[in-house]
Amino acid sequence: MAQHGDRAISLVDKYRGPVQFGLDAAAWLSAIYAATWLRFEFDLDLWDHGNLWVAFAIVIAAQFAIGSYAGLYHRRWRFGSFEEVSVVAGISLVVTALLSVLNVTAFDPRLLPVSVAVGAGAGAMLGMATVRYAWRMA
Repeated sequence: MAQHGDRAISLVDKYRGPVQFGLDAAAWLSAIYAATWLRFEFDLDLWDHGNLWVAFAIVIAAQFAIGSYAGLYHRRWRFGSFEEVSVVAGISLVVTALLSVLNVTAFDPRLLPVSVAVGAGAGAMLGMATVRYAWRMA
């Protein structure tokens, strides 16, 4: 039984960059939806879901571009190390700022309320850090 677990870990380790990016994308998606859900008092029918997908596309493109440039998805650091988590925090801060600025300046009407953009950034950072912490504890 342990042999299957070891094989799964080696497979994840082999494709760590794409797996890591997929987990980060999932953290952003869940954070954007959770922040919107909280902002609109648990009623997502009050907001256009198409806008959420546009915001998600912006965030994912920015996360991938900035994360790749910084070396996050190129195995520069050990997965879940303090160095990597500090880079994740910086990247999520930059992506959150980018989403917030684009949301206010480039879209009329706004894609999201400003509180959703900021709250989603904090939630995504928490999600990305949690995945890394859980991996390190496993």
